[in-house]
Amino acid sequence: MIPPGKRRHVLLLMGYYVPRIHRGVVDYARRVGWILDAGRARSRSLPKHWQGDGIISLHADDPEVIRVIRRAKVPSVDLSIGRKLPNMARVLFDHEAIGRMAAEHLLSKGLETIGFVGADAEDNVHPNAFWRIAGMREAAQAAGRRFFVAHLGNLVEMVKSRK
Repeated sequence: MIPPGKRRHVLLLMGYYVPRIHRGVVDYARRVGWILDAGRARSRSLPKHWQGDGIISLHADDPEVIRVIRRAKVPSVDLSIGRKLPNMARVLFDHEAIGRMAAEHLLSKGLETIGFVGADAEDNVHPNAFWRIAGMREAAQAAGRRFFVAHLGNLVEMVKSRK
């Protein structure tokens, strides 16, 4: 337990670097008064003699990052969509809500047909895209509008057929 008034020392550790996540954690740390070690965000290692209070990670199933987190023996929060590690809190995006919000924005512009472009193929959709597509489809159907998914592989043919 951290005594009242003591500033928390938190390490940001990333299996791969995402500038927006780095910036977001830095902004939050400033607001709440943490002492944030973000210099190791790209290093995948624990600073020598580090005596921190917690770790925020984007482990991305990177075995070295996971090993460092486990060795640290401090509370940790992960931001990865990868496998959930036991005894580790995780914070993720609500991809279905993101899809709904995107659809609602497009529908508010008066569009009759909206779509999701970017999935590789029906059977090879990234989990983020799968849930965003579901959210968009739900919002389009609720508004009585048409919705389609354009796979990158058939996008050219799809555009040509609509002319």
